[in-house]
Amino acid sequence: MLLCVVVVAGFGVLHRISSRSLGLGDVLLVGPLSLAIGYVSPLSLPTWLLVASVSGSMHGVMGRSLRKSATIPFGPHLLGAAWLTLVVGV
Repeated sequence: MLLCVVVVAGFGVLHRISSRSLGLGDVLLVGPLSLAIGYVSPLSLPTWLLVASVSGSMHGVMGRSLRKSATIPFGPHLLGAAWLTLVVGV
């Protein structure tokens, strides 16, 4: 539970610093996902965040180079990484 609070607080701070870079929906999505992953395996939380960040970064780089888009949706990356972490970790 403490890890969930730390992750949500971290995302909340990132949203507070720059709400254009990280939306409130992403912050609200991180809460239940980190709780579910932390319940199954607390050691999988850093892996989940790393996979989501790397896939989001790759999407951002490709989107910037191909479509000149400055924004990417991060929610699908959070969900996909959570699914992958739970499937591989169990």
